[in-house]
Amino acid sequence: MRTDIGHRRIRSSERPPVQFENRGVSVSSSVEPLGREPLVRSVDSPAINDTHQRLLESAVHLFAVRGFHGTGIRDLAAGANLSSATLYHYMGTKERLLFQIMQDALDRLLLAARVIESQSDDVRIRLAGLVRMHVITHALRRDASNVVDNQVSALEPDDRMLIIQQRDSYEKFWADAIAEGVAAGFFTVPDQSAARIALLEMCSGVARWYSVDGRHSPDEIADIHVELAAALLRGCDGRPTWTEPENHLDIHSLVEEIWAIRVPDGKANRAVK
Repeated sequence: MRTDIGHRRIRSSERPPVQFENRGVSVSSSVEPLGREPLVRSVDSPAINDTHQRLLESAVHLFAVRGFHGTGIRDLAAGANLSSATLYHYMGTKERLLFQIMQDALDRLLLAARVIESQSDDVRIRLAGLVRMHVITHALRRDASNVVDNQVSALEPDDRMLIIQQRDSYEKFWADAIAEGVAAGFFTVPDQSAARIALLEMCSGVARWYSVDGRHSPDEIADIHVELAAALLRGCDGRPTWTEPENHLDIHSLVEEIWAIRVPDGKANRAVK
C-alpha cells in the first residue's frame, strides 16, 4: 500500500498559475508576513536591492556555517563585498539582522501551514502536506533552516521570546493535526508531544544532511519522510492508514509560491547505488 499522500504532481511547465484561496487564506507570489510589515524581505524578493540581497545571502550562510558568535562584522562585510560603514547602513546591528532572518523564515513556514490547513478536511492529508512542505523547504533552504533551528540562543531576550512564540505557533499546526488524527482513530501514539517532536526533528534533520549531489531529489526525500511519518503515527491496528487520495495537496506549487524558488521535478538524475 502506498502511504505517500500528495505524491502525484504535474511539471512546472504544465502548471497553471496557482491561487491558494480556500476558506479565506490567500497566497500571492509577493509574500507578506502574518499581520505586519516585513523587517527584512526575502533574499528572492525583486523589491530588495542587490546590495541588501548580497548582505542577506552572506549573513544566512555565515551564521549557518560559523554560528552567530563565530561571525564578525568584517566577515559579513567581506561576504557581501561591502565596507563596514555601508554594512551598518543596511544592517543596523548584527543581532537585529539575525532576528530579521529568523522572523522571515518563520513567517513563510507559518503562512504555508495556514494554507495547508485550509486545503483539506482530512487530517491525514494535511499532516502529510506539513511533512512534505517542511522537508522540501529544509532541503532547498538549508542555511536559513539551520540558522532558525540552531541560533535562537544568540538572540536578545525580547527577540528570542518573539521567535519562540512564532516557532510555537508553527508547531501548533503539527500538534493539532496529531491530536485530531488520534481523536478520529487514524493515529495511535504513546505520547502526542513526543510524536510531534520526533516528526519535526526527523523532518528538520534534512537541512543537516541533504546534498544536491545525493541520490535522492527533494521530492523523493519528502516521499520517504511521509512514509516514515505514516509508520510513526500508526493506525489503531498498528499499521499505517494513509493512502494516496485522488485530490492531493499541491505542495510543489505552494513552496514555489511562498519561497519564490523552483522545486526540482521528479527523480534525481543520477544512479541509485
